[in-house]
Amino acid sequence: MSCLRSLCVLLCAALVAACSDGSGPALVVTVTSLNPNNGPLAGGTTVTITGTNFPATVDSVRVGTGRLGSLVRVSATQLTGKTPAGSTPGAVNVTSYTTTAGSGTCASCFTYNPPVRVTGVSPDNGPWGGGTAVTITGVNIPSTVDSVRIGTGRLDSLVWLNSTLLTGIAPGASTPGAVDVTVYTASAGSGTCVGCFSYYNLAPSGVSPPEGPAGGWTPVTISGVFPFHVDSVRVGNGRLMWLNAVSATRLWGITPAGSTAGRVDVTVYTGNGSGTCAGCYTYTSIQFSRYRVTFLGTGFDSSRAVDVNDSGVVVGKVWSAASGWRGRLWTSAGAATDLGVLLPITLNNAGSVVVSLADTLALWENGAVRALGGFGTLGPGPRAVATDINDAREVAVWTTGFGAYLWRNDSLISLGSGILRLGRMNSRGEVAATVSNLYPFAVVLSEGGPRGLGGWGRWSSAAALNDAGWVVGTSEYVMGLQGGGFLFGHGPLPFSPTAINNAQQIVGEGSISQGFDTASLTSLVLDPGWTVSVASAINERGQITAYGYNSTTGARGAIRLDPVATTLSSAAVRRR
Repeated sequence: MSCLRSLCVLLCAALVAACSDGSGPALVVTVTSLNPNNGPLAGGTTVTITGTNFPATVDSVRVGTGRLGSLVRVSATQLTGKTPAGSTPGAVNVTSYTTTAGSGTCASCFTYNPPVRVTGVSPDNGPWGGGTAVTITGVNIPSTVDSVRIGTGRLDSLVWLNSTLLTGIAPGASTPGAVDVTVYTASAGSGTCVGCFSYYNLAPSGVSPPEGPAGGWTPVTISGVFPFHVDSVRVGNGRLMWLNAVSATRLWGITPAGSTAGRVDVTVYTGNGSGTCAGCYTYTSIQFSRYRVTFLGTGFDSSRAVDVNDSGVVVGKVWSAASGWRGRLWTSAGAATDLGVLLPITLNNAGSVVVSLADTLALWENGAVRALGGFGTLGPGPRAVATDINDAREVAVWTTGFGAYLWRNDSLISLGSGILRLGRMNSRGEVAATVSNLYPFAVVLSEGGPRGLGGWGRWSSAAALNDAGWVVGTSEYVMGLQGGGFLFGHGPLPFSPTAINNAQQIVGEGSISQGFDTASLTSLVLDPGWTVSVASAINERGQITAYGYNSTTGARGAIRLDPVATTLSSAAVRRR
């Protein structure tokens, strides 16, 4: 009996020992949460994984289908690492794999956020000094945005409005031009809109031409990098007229009058600021020519000059009680050739003179006369009036009831109907004219069709034009120079103009205008006693035909004013 009791004691001791030697069932790993629990689809989010029973060696952790990078076991309850890239946005499982403690999964514990995208910026431009308030539009913008970069600078005063809108203040830039806009977030990655914002430098880089008369009215091109809308441009203290944004790098306009000659600043103004190019434009003083008088009187009772060519040859007519009006040609030296009953109208540089003879038009060339043919095609007896001839031997002609024509070698090229009057023409065969609409209206006639000249008030009349297409004439409100379909240039003139040369010198009545300054021809004459009026023509050398009266000698009649020097006579100049 005692032996049996001893055996039982030994068996119980062995059983207790067996139950306490550590060879029972092992503990299993669990995953309970992640912090943060969301991140960008591109991966790279540093997360802390919380759970239980993490053994010393964790084989791997999977977030969705990808493996956690930079895995570190911190303790039996914590792991850290970087999330892999996801395939699609949404929640995914997180699973920890071990050899000694099995695997544990946290269902849908991490969410891949859809990637942020930037679609635009408004406004999409601003000065390179910064300070432009902008609104950035996009998709999937999280409520926490780390930063926004415009170019290389950080957006200031960043405000998240919703998942599609951000606002802020654009930073400055080192150079003008287009830059990228990038939104950076921890939870949705980064999104970039390529070239979505443009920096411009409001300070002009140059002005062409860089100088012009102090009277203004010089067409200029201003270079730089400019926004879509420019409020105004100032040249010195005056505002640039007819401002036109030709492109993002060029502005065009007409200079205002300057208060004094010298360098002035050019400043561009927009709603986002201004920029100045210091001393970029120079106002120059107009230097009018002084003139010697070549008297063309020949002992007749009176004489009139009507035109002068570039050689200084003048045509006109003289009057005597005995013979009436007779044609006259004066050489550059002033010697006279009698044209008899041929009354000159105009001449070209080759010396071809358009004359009228008993209401018939003809050409006088080196003493030979021939009628202008081709008018018979218009019907019986049309009355033709010529106004000018160019060096191509083309004659501008107006016919009663039929319209305007360009005569060329006895052929008539129609320039249009409804013509009230014709003016002078240029070397390209363009003719200044006045047509009849509801009111008289200034136009330029050519083979390509008429070009209307707007901006002249309710009615207008064109008198002459040069080779650049600048037209001079009169209107209800102004007398001035016009080109490109808009009224600008020398205007308003204080006199009715009659002619313009390619240097934009304008004559009419007893005055000359240049660069928006006007001078009395009488005040510019060096010879004593002369009073000048009825300036009828000016050539490319600046020689002017006019009517003169000398109070000292009593001479009166046709004169040619020959420029001999350039000087500014303040007493002679009238600044408009």
